[in-house]
Amino acid sequence: MADGLTVSVERVEAVGAEAILLHLLLTDGEHEEHRTCTVLPEIYAAQSFSVGPISREDYRVILRAEELSTAIKKGMQMLAFSDASFAGIVRKLMQKGTDEKTARSAARYLRAKGYIREQDAVLRAADECLRKLWGPQRILAKLYRDGYDDDALYTAKAYIEEMDLVGNCVSLIRKKTPSVPEDRELRRKLCASLLRFGYSQTQITEAFRRLSQKTEI
Repeated sequence: MADGLTVSVERVEAVGAEAILLHLLLTDGEHEEHRTCTVLPEIYAAQSFSVGPISREDYRVILRAEELSTAIKKGMQMLAFSDASFAGIVRKLMQKGTDEKTARSAARYLRAKGYIREQDAVLRAADECLRKLWGPQRILAKLYRDGYDDDALYTAKAYIEEMDLVGNCVSLIRKKTPSVPEDRELRRKLCASLLRFGYSQTQITEAFRRLSQKTEI
């Protein structure tokens, strides 16, 4: 705020249960500017202001409350389209221009309100990867990059290990080739591809064995 600038709350308006509009008047004695700040009701309730002149610090508080409210609404919109971890929402908000402190505060609010539910979200994310026939190592690496915490990753690991991962590996091989190649070089390339998909050498060897048995039959 420039020297000599004063701020007053002219009017506080509730827009249903969705938002509080703070109608402000900024003046330096010669010029006036009207500004409206939009704040979530819960955020406003923690920092409620009376109509009339406010201090510079109170004005900064209102601006921060508006920034936080905007970040929370952006986070809700993101979560309406897809699941995300706490860290994932922070990262997405920062990519949209929100500063890190505000992004983290918004993510904490969303987690407290049940919008971010990592234990449920991580299982849905793991299922999506399993449908793509990814192996466990690739799935867990993706979930880690997506920002899921240690507890969520442990849940996902236990869930994935209950699946027929060798069966998934067999299905993936069948998408690439009708049978396990006899040629050593082709077999090596297939194995390397399956390793990149996140399967272990043990899982690949067992998948090859299953496919060889079915071929013999």
